Amino acid sequence: MKYDRLPIARIRDDDPPEVQEAIRFLIDAGYRPKQPAGLQIMLDQRSNYYPSTGTLFVHGEAKARTAKGLEALSEWIADNPATR
Repeated sequence: MKYDRLPIARIRDDDPPEVQEAIRFLIDAGYRPKQPAGLQIMLDQRSNYYPSTGTLFVHGEAKARTAKGLEALSEWIADNPATR
C-alpha cells in the first residue's frame, strides 16, 4: 500500500502502552505518523518505528538505528525537521 494511503496513527484504548506513548510523542512533536499495522509506525516514506522493541529502521541503512525507544525517535526528529 502506498504511504499516502495509509491511515494516520491514532491512539486506541487497546494499543499497548508503548504504542500509545510513541504516537503521543510524535503527535506532540508535530508529526502525523502513519500506522499500517498495530505494532508498526511509519514516520515517513522510508522510516519505521516498532514500539514493542523500540527499534527505528530507515530504509537504505544497513541496519536498525542503535538508539532505542523515545531516544531513537528524538534523534530522528532532530535529523528530519522537514518531514513534519
